[in-house]
Amino acid sequence: MRVLFLTHCFIREKGDLAGVFLFDLASELVRRGIEVFVVAPHEKNLPYFEKIDGISIYRFRYAPSKFERLAYQGNMHELVKGSLFYQFIFILFLASSLLKSIWVINREKINLIHAHWWIPSGIIGALVSKIKNIPLVLTFHGTDFQLLKSHIRVKNIATAVIKRAYQVTVVSSFIKKELEEMIKFTEDKEIQVIPMPVNIGKKQNNLKKHKKGMKIATLCRLTEQKGINYLLEACNILKEKGITHEILILGDGPERKNLEKLAENLGLEIEFKGAIPHNEVSSFLEDCDLFVLPAIGEGFGISLVEAMNCKKPVIGTNSGGIPDIIKEGETGLLVPERDPKALADAIEKLLKDEKLANQLAENGYKYVIENFTSSKIVDRILNIYLEVCP
Repeated sequence: MRVLFLTHCFIREKGDLAGVFLFDLASELVRRGIEVFVVAPHEKNLPYFEKIDGISIYRFRYAPSKFERLAYQGNMHELVKGSLFYQFIFILFLASSLLKSIWVINREKINLIHAHWWIPSGIIGALVSKIKNIPLVLTFHGTDFQLLKSHIRVKNIATAVIKRAYQVTVVSSFIKKELEEMIKFTEDKEIQVIPMPVNIGKKQNNLKKHKKGMKIATLCRLTEQKGINYLLEACNILKEKGITHEILILGDGPERKNLEKLAENLGLEIEFKGAIPHNEVSSFLEDCDLFVLPAIGEGFGISLVEAMNCKKPVIGTNSGGIPDIIKEGETGLLVPERDPKALADAIEKLLKDEKLANQLAENGYKYVIENFTSSKIVDRILNIYLEVCP
């Protein structure tokens, strides 16, 4: 079977964080004997074609190099929404993606298209599927669903893309429920919840002894939705209670300056590491004692899975897709959204109860092994592929 991934985000080199979960998915498919081809956007200094671990990656140009800024940074929506110029670039992006996809399908004799994110790749996938009469599988990852929720006028476009897809998958039960309430599905098209995989390795969960108490970490793109300001407020509550701790923030984004200013105003000593290569994530997480993601309406929360894979106790908000990952009191702790007091209480609980922290970490690791390995996820993806192309 020859499968084409359509995506606006895929690794640019080994160790890259951008779309790494798609790379993990594609790599496992290749190990199962599936030939995987990827059409993704070009960026300055990237080759137009390369193979990484048996995956053939074709990249399309859509503007002069200095304007190829729509992909990989997680800010496509903001750029397009705020600029007529980038709205024009987005049209070029769609056109270039469409032409490249057709060219690759003809060249590589593709049997099936798997589009990741309904916009922009799902739109291209639906068009190419119709033009070339090739079946389409569509996956919602979260950010694309949030866009659909906040811009209801694009509902008709999303509905047309979904209608064209043979199968629709989502990464959390939260997205499934919300999507089914928003768009009417036919009886023969049931949404399947299939999360993205993580790389699994043998981990140790010994709590570290740091100079300033326990080390709390978070890993995410720094946007308002991730709620990192509530983590800082919670840490300030702990500081006022005399509970010492270190704070490590991994990731970058539009809220970084605001968060740095908030940390300064609160008198918190926080290490902002910025974006880090994917192959360094585990080493940073393994040096921490506790992982926190206080996100608001998070589609899934794969960084929680990565932390659990490193045998770290985790705290997340009781909203969005996070309860698919954290089972309260079993694989971690859940707190309400936008509630720094509740978050501080949960952090304090784990900082003071080493036995509970270790038990949650162990349970969380087992839960990841049982539900989020590449092998488990690809079993389910392959079942869909084989239904489409028996």
